[in-house]
Amino acid sequence: MKRNERGITLIALIITVIVLLILAGTAVSIAINGGDIFTRANEAKTSWNSKVSTEESEINNALAILDQILPSTTSEEDEVDLPAGWVQAKLSATQPYVAETINNVEVKAPIPAGYVASSYQGTGDNHAGREDQISTGLVIYEGTDAVDSTSHETALATRNQYVWIPVTDINDMVMCTKSGTAGISDSTKTACDVKIDSTTGKIYCATHMNLETEAENKESETYLCGKLYATSTGNNFTSGTANLTYNATSGLREPAVVTNNSSVNYLTEGTSYDGYKDSTTNETYHGYVSASAFLNEQKEQFYKMAKSVATYGGFYVGRYEAGYNGTTYTSTKGTAVANILNAGTHNAETNPAGVGNWYELYKKLAKNNTTTTSQMIWGCQYDQVMKFVDGKKDGQNGDYVVTTASSNRHHSSGKEATGNNTYDLVQNIYDLEGNFYEWTAEANGTNIRDDRGGYYYGSLSASYRGGNRPTTTNSNRSSRPGLFVNL
Repeated sequence: MKRNERGITLIALIITVIVLLILAGTAVSIAINGGDIFTRANEAKTSWNSKVSTEESEINNALAILDQILPSTTSEEDEVDLPAGWVQAKLSATQPYVAETINNVEVKAPIPAGYVASSYQGTGDNHAGREDQISTGLVIYEGTDAVDSTSHETALATRNQYVWIPVTDINDMVMCTKSGTAGISDSTKTACDVKIDSTTGKIYCATHMNLETEAENKESETYLCGKLYATSTGNNFTSGTANLTYNATSGLREPAVVTNNSSVNYLTEGTSYDGYKDSTTNETYHGYVSASAFLNEQKEQFYKMAKSVATYGGFYVGRYEAGYNGTTYTSTKGTAVANILNAGTHNAETNPAGVGNWYELYKKLAKNNTTTTSQMIWGCQYDQVMKFVDGKKDGQNGDYVVTTASSNRHHSSGKEATGNNTYDLVQNIYDLEGNFYEWTAEANGTNIRDDRGGYYYGSLSASYRGGNRPTTTNSNRSSRPGLFVNL
């Protein structure tokens, strides 16, 4: 029994010695390295956290790159639901579009930022004057305050208004200057196929330009032109096939200049109208250094307008003829049309409202904002307005409007302020059949800018094409702005 007890004691002693040796070795190691076991533990923790933070930063950077490459996966419906090419930043944040199903197809009209779509639903059981539908003439008001039955009357007289003109196919409105040669029958020509290139973002004619070279890419911006609906021999509007011939120096055309010269060098040899330059001051009528520079500006503006129409599916037109409120040109109800009291040469001090000719009106209607651009209406835009209102009922007596039929719509008593004559009202647009001739940016021949519609004294159709020299001072003429959403 004593031997057994002695044996157990030796084993315990040996184990104790081994443990002591291990502890001693550890203590010596720590002392030699000048460290502390807890310090080492903290260092290990700090190192681990640093590596985790670095990895998290790298992951966040990678996710940011993916957000730029991949489509947004957010649940914001107004971003996801926008048609291709529409720019969210240019549209109203609260109501980027108005949608309506027309002929079993959903149609959307963009509402630009800085404007509001009217919610006014008209009067009576038939909703006369309804403004909240595309099919009856959707109206937008400048400013962001709501327009409803309570605020409607005040908004009519105080805020600029525009009506949406749908253009479901850009080829109905725009072609290219290579579409035909003068003297060749339109029936034998190949129609243009205008479209937007998904790679370059350019609008071009796929029939006559293939965009394979940089030169052709550049040409796409200068060869687009208006598709004008008129007879091949006269100025009358036709609702059927448009004139497919473009001749740079004669006939109906846009964008274009008139210099009273029909030669191939008309830009440099023409010295009248758009080619005029004062020998003393060196000033031109249009404010550009030459007719060529003026033409380039028109081409650039036309290209931007056409691309916007192709992208958004339409454009806005001024609800009223261009009025003047004492400080600026307007599209509001009840204002004096610019030429009523202020016809004559413009003078910034003595006659700030004066519009003596086409040039003054063209410059005054040009307005470029962040979200929209407005300018004197193009002829091809006016033709689309005619298509939109043709066959629709007017506002006062419910007659169906025939845009090619002669009528002065009860303006025979004299010139009136904008929007006062409810007989001459269709699709929420006023004074198309009477009141004032409306100058457009369309050129005709070597010395004419076309005006459209009837006026108070004569009996003419809403689509009538007249015209006069752009230097003419005439108190029977005004214009109407066209407005498009910027890209």
